[in-house]
Amino acid sequence: MIEVKIYCTKKHELYQSTYDTVTKIMTENNLEYRIERITDTDVIRRRNITNQPLIVINNQIIMLAHPPSEHDIKVTLIRMKLL
Repeated sequence: MIEVKIYCTKKHELYQSTYDTVTKIMTENNLEYRIERITDTDVIRRRNITNQPLIVINNQIIMLAHPPSEHDIKVTLIRMKLL
């Protein structure tokens, strides 16, 4: 199972756009995944996350500061050998 964490306390639209893109790519490729949204400001502060949304896939930071495109997610999954 692919574990995805999206760190985002900003506008809901930023999170939703990121969530929708990740979900679309995972579903289209029949991947088993779980998405967790991290909004706890203490956690975000302790991890020194300044740019949001921050996307972590299987404990690896893959995207900072902007919602990813479908292409971004596909390339990342290929690079990680998950696709």
